Amino acid sequence: MMQFASGVVALVVCGSIVAIGCAGAGDEAADESLGQEAPSPETLTMDLDNAVARSTKVSPSLVRVDIYDRVGTPQFSVDYRLGSADEETVRWTLHAQSGAEQASSAPVEGSLRPELVELPTLESAIKGALYIQSKVSSSLQGEEYDNYGCDLPSWVWFGDSCGSNGACCDVHDACYAQNGCTASSWYWTLPGGACDRCNGAVVSCIAFSNPGPSSCCAAGNCGQPR
Repeated sequence: MMQFASGVVALVVCGSIVAIGCAGAGDEAADESLGQEAPSPETLTMDLDNAVARSTKVSPSLVRVDIYDRVGTPQFSVDYRLGSADEETVRWTLHAQSGAEQASSAPVEGSLRPELVELPTLESAIKGALYIQSKVSSSLQGEEYDNYGCDLPSWVWFGDSCGSNGACCDVHDACYAQNGCTASSWYWTLPGGACDRCNGAVVSCIAFSNPGPSSCCAAGNCGQPR
């Protein structure tokens, strides 16, 4: 009787297993995959003078950059998404405002429309985000026209006008001059308008090319007002 009872129990358990489809070889492989962690996204963290920047490849079509202050408070974010010049391929959010604005102010958002047929590298995405952050902050503070060269704060490590990205700023300055733009055009501008396109072009240049130093290096007038 005990042997029979055990056989019944074994049959019932086996029948249950077959009913939920666990006996096949493919199912065994599926069981082995359970518990395995999904691969982590590509991430790059950069320690800056007064902040920390983290760039993440969220998907094959999206790279996100988050910039925090030293205590971990979000300061600025940028999303780079593949798309045409008719789409908002670069979206930014200013989380905390400085100067006359209070840190508790509502986030400020905006976008640019450079054509992105490929994503920037994680480092280049951070460079572009820092450039946008510095220019948007200047725009909100009412600063007017750009100076000669890149005119970036010292904490932007690649901001030397005589570095590999300096000529990007020359193209941007020429575009501003041609279209009557001011530094306030980074925020107070028509989406998709001429000044907006100037800003999208310089971000694309910084993120994807290294054209060399600005012409102000030879002229000796980097940082001087136009």
